[in-house]
Amino acid sequence: MRGPRYLPEPSLVEITVRTIQSRFLLVLTKIVAETIIGVIARAQERYGVSVIDVKQMSSHLHLLCFFKDGDQMASFMRYVNSNVARKVGRLIGWRGPFWERRYSHVVVTNEKAAQVERLVYLLRKACGS
Repeated sequence: MRGPRYLPEPSLVEITVRTIQSRFLLVLTKIVAETIIGVIARAQERYGVSVIDVKQMSSHLHLLCFFKDGDQMASFMRYVNSNVARKVGRLIGWRGPFWERRYSHVVVTNEKAAQVERLVYLLRKACGS
């Protein structure tokens, strides 16, 4: 088992997780979107994470969250990844590995301008810009 990811302090973090072979497994339908949001909401409540934004693309997810430490981030993402893979996989009839690899994360500095920049970037992803 891998150790938890390190965070230098309570941090705003952008997380990206990609589907296997960049397949379009996160089909942009209402039921898949509601399932993903439901899983993230349960994880948010269970682990006490502040979720700022979620962007669902066909082959990956972006999340912008505030974590108190690496243990919280690892537990939250383990729950999200396993439940999204199982529930969405069942909805679309997918068997086998769902995610390409472990999620990647980028710590956003505490500078207000940097935090606004990350949020604007994610909001633009939704518009296709």
